[in-house]
Amino acid sequence: MRIWLPISMILIVIGIALIIGSVLTEEGEVGLLLIFPFIVAHGWMGAVGGLMIFFSIICMFVNFWTSPSRPEETVPTGPLRPSEETQDRKRVGGVVLIGPIPIAFGSDERMTRTMLMIGIAVLALFVAIFLIITLTRVSP
Repeated sequence: MRIWLPISMILIVIGIALIIGSVLTEEGEVGLLLIFPFIVAHGWMGAVGGLMIFFSIICMFVNFWTSPSRPEETVPTGPLRPSEETQDRKRVGGVVLIGPIPIAFGSDERMTRTMLMIGIAVLALFVAIFLIITLTRVSP
């Protein structure tokens, strides 16, 4: 059953919203240690948000383990013509953020460039959120 992936996405969005809410209500703090961002939560919203993100990662693993494998689709039964080979080929890619540095990978050059653009956009979003939270904080 493919129910685990939507549950995971919902949990991660709610978790991020709760962590942002805890920072905005001053129940939590964000910071940067060298190049690694961190969050310190003092209230219930940050703790529940962190737990939701943790459970969303567990749901992603459960989705991976319970998804049906289809070996008959991946093994070709006969010789493929070049048009069928390129038509059936799936393109995949991903981004790993180590601190502020995006590392992109993909099955072809176009996918790698697309993933790098997404990584840079996510990096810019993180920096913008960090600056907004830091600059709008009123010191006592």
